[in-house]
Amino acid sequence: MKTLNVKPIDRQFIDNREGDSNIVYVPESYYCLEIEDSAFFSPGNYKSIFGKERKEEGKKRKLIAIVRIQNGRHVIYRKYMYDRNIVGLYDNEHIGLTFSSLRLLAAKGQDAYSVKKVDVLPGSWFMYYCNHPFHATRVAFRVGLISLIISFASLILTLLFRFL
Repeated sequence: MKTLNVKPIDRQFIDNREGDSNIVYVPESYYCLEIEDSAFFSPGNYKSIFGKERKEEGKKRKLIAIVRIQNGRHVIYRKYMYDRNIVGLYDNEHIGLTFSSLRLLAAKGQDAYSVKKVDVLPGSWFMYYCNHPFHATRVAFRVGLISLIISFASLILTLLFRFL
């Protein structure tokens, strides 16, 4: 488990790479969908979170590396993201999160920007899709899972009554 300081994400890119040092600036070329389900890290954090260098990982982990971000009892799952065009993540002690992610991590009655430190662990793709930030993705995953369970139950019942 690694504890990181939180920096909120702002989508306005600053060409001269100056601005508030407490904010992570993301290029406007990123779509909203790419940002909401991601957590932004500096390049050296991968090994401290997952235990291996990214180049040593298998193909599956390279495609989608999931992290579990925890603040007390509140937990979210996001994709590990790193890009050289992101301004504001220069050391391995910070994580960039969107306002909606900060709001989910904040305690009840607490301001989203009051979240200052979070714990980061490797996550699972199953929990990532069960708790996805987009409703349509979350519902599609759950409906597909329920459909698989019903089809397996139907197959078992068919085979059971066939041979009895």
